Amino acid sequence: MKAHVLALIVSAATTAAAAPNSARIKAALEAQPTCNSFVRFDDTNVYLGFARYKEALEEPRSPIPAQVRIAPIDGSPAFTIATNDGAIDLVTLGNKAYVLTYTSIEEWSLSDRVRIAEYPTTSVRSPLEYRQHASSFALYKNKLVIAHGRLGVSIFDLASKTVTKEIPLVASQAPIESQATGITIQGERAYITMDSFSLLQDPAQQAKVFKGLVTLDLNSETILAEMPGLDPGATSVFSDANRLIVNYGGFPLWKFNLEDVRASRAQLPSPALRVFKFPLPGHPTGSAAMDDTFVYTCYSTPPPSGNGLMLRVPRALERRALKLD
Repeated sequence: MKAHVLALIVSAATTAAAAPNSARIKAALEAQPTCNSFVRFDDTNVYLGFARYKEALEEPRSPIPAQVRIAPIDGSPAFTIATNDGAIDLVTLGNKAYVLTYTSIEEWSLSDRVRIAEYPTTSVRSPLEYRQHASSFALYKNKLVIAHGRLGVSIFDLASKTVTKEIPLVASQAPIESQATGITIQGERAYITMDSFSLLQDPAQQAKVFKGLVTLDLNSETILAEMPGLDPGATSVFSDANRLIVNYGGFPLWKFNLEDVRASRAQLPSPALRVFKFPLPGHPTGSAAMDDTFVYTCYSTPPPSGNGLMLRVPRALERRALKLD
């Protein structure tokens, strides 16, 4: 029973459950100077990931060491852990953090601040090609369900510390390819955003490359639905028991009623809302998390002088103000 409760707490960080500590999470998040790839939280800490996919045009890509910044919500000093590749997602289970990078899952002890082990996210052993790398994951019971770019989905068992299943997505369109970019879990279902990968010369054919949402039944580990209907450029997704938010790099956000999505099979329902306006200059960026009160995100905003490169700063945006409640 205790393990089950812990699993629910972990899932809240990535799939947006209620959080009684919203004000403390907001304070800890916004006290940090910068951010990059993701924001996650649990009942103890806020986690900010940093990552770069590529330095230039190198192929295959090489790991680019990065970090996760961890800010306790009790006001204790923040600290960082150094990852062997870009940190693109994170879940916690008890005193352990599992950090998803482009090339592995790193298991960390949060109390000792040391890396315990590192595990592959796919059975593919040769260097992964462009956009075959992992992009996001979420916790279901004792498994991590990984959105793995052009490879589809991998399922990683936390007991055996191995990949137990790999599921190609939208395989019927082969040799045309799409890529899994984000994942969120509600109940026994995973929802995976798919963006187009193949570039075709004929605009009519290009429009047919799958861009949509794939639903997995996590008990049977089978595909329930492949629903086209997203615009190009979906980068991540987050949700709660009532809403599913598709993130286009933060601009825009599409809000769906989860009940409508669950009832659909052949076509994604129309979004209930598309959010283009935000309360601050700029827009969200990276992969966000939410609770009943806030969307916790990295925010791309102009520098105070108004000139120069955009800044990336942590922000908690009110759901009500964004009409995401």
